[in-house]
Amino acid sequence: MSNGMLTMSRKLLGFAALLVMGLGAVLFARPYFAVPCSAAVVRVGEISEYIDLEAKTRIERTYKIATPIPGRVAAVGFSAGSRVEKGQVVAELISRDLANRLAELTATVKRLEASILEAEYVGVEDAEVKQSLKMVDMMTDVESARKSQVAVRSSELLYAGLHLKRMLDAKSIYPDEEIEAAQMQRDVKHAEHERDQYDRLASADGIDVAAHRAERFRNEIERKKLFADSLRFAKAEADSRLEQVRLDQARSRMESPVDGIVLERFISDERVLPAGADLLEVATLDDLEIIAEVLTQDAARIRPAARVEIYGPTVGNENVAGRVRRIEPRAFTKISSLGVEEQRVNVIIGFENGDARRLNEAYSLGVGFRVRVKIHVEQKTGALLVPRFAIFRGPEAQWQIYAVRFGVAHLLPVEVGLLNDEVAEITGGLTEGEQVLLAPDSSVRSGTPVKPLAMRPAPQ
Repeated sequence: MSNGMLTMSRKLLGFAALLVMGLGAVLFARPYFAVPCSAAVVRVGEISEYIDLEAKTRIERTYKIATPIPGRVAAVGFSAGSRVEKGQVVAELISRDLANRLAELTATVKRLEASILEAEYVGVEDAEVKQSLKMVDMMTDVESARKSQVAVRSSELLYAGLHLKRMLDAKSIYPDEEIEAAQMQRDVKHAEHERDQYDRLASADGIDVAAHRAERFRNEIERKKLFADSLRFAKAEADSRLEQVRLDQARSRMESPVDGIVLERFISDERVLPAGADLLEVATLDDLEIIAEVLTQDAARIRPAARVEIYGPTVGNENVAGRVRRIEPRAFTKISSLGVEEQRVNVIIGFENGDARRLNEAYSLGVGFRVRVKIHVEQKTGALLVPRFAIFRGPEAQWQIYAVRFGVAHLLPVEVGLLNDEVAEITGGLTEGEQVLLAPDSSVRSGTPVKPLAMRPAPQ
């Protein structure tokens, strides 16, 4: 081997030795130059994605107790927060005026009842009708007899006239005394005929009088019947007014329609009020629910009966279970705190297990109280999970994460599935058991040596 080649070999060996020594020094010194960072271990578990926002309590159906009629209302002793029972008298009208009105109408009804009995009694009139009809029958018989008598008198008068005429025609053979006697007989028969004719006419007039009397009493009976009907209509009207006063008297004691609580008292002192004036507003705590104003794009993911966690200072240091009752069909526009128009929709959430009443007793939870809710929209088991603060957006809005491999931070793109405030589902880019950095220092870059301070799994 020539001297030149030997010299070159020695230089290469020396350079390799220096390189090995440099790499060893770097590896030996790296722990002392590594950036300390919080870390977690990628795990497999369950994740639930939810919408977390502020909401408030409400009672959709409340009951307003108002004056049923105009009148003087007694002082209302119940105040906001007072508990009431169904059927309990919570307000009342001073009933003296109603009592006087009731007495007046009762007397009116009794007077009308007596008048109806008087009007319905037609015994006298009916007897008069019967008597008059008997008189008509009797006078009809008399008139018939007198007709016959008039016919007889007419025949007798005709005979007396003819006899007198014969005697006058043969005056020479009859003495004057017989002619005068015949003339007197004719005058008597004429007088008797006139008298019987008058009696017949009087009998006919008596029939008319009796018939008219019967008709007059029949008309009186009909008039009294019509008057009785009119009195019955008046009594029916008085009965209706009396029943209304009794109903008003019953309504004057206003009762609570439910077992619940007084939400508001509108009137406290005694005063005269018109009909329909509000006195109290009551509701049952079993109807207490939560209304959340959710962005429409988020509401599209919510399903009825979805699980809800209710939390916040107003419900104490516990998470209360709830369920989505319904999503209202009409959205509305609301201006956000940043002045941006947002389309939102009301999501109604109900308490479970009777917690509304329990929370009212424990924390005085009432209507209009602020709470926070987590509305769960999707859930998955067997998901690959990392802490929420381990992922962040890159320059092009893609999800990225720092994975720790051989003590060095490696910036990796990842695919994210479900996401909430605590954990994120990784659907691509990592494997179970890998280490990831949590909110690394701004000095950390891809390739930066790091020293994990805590090797803990992602939150449950």
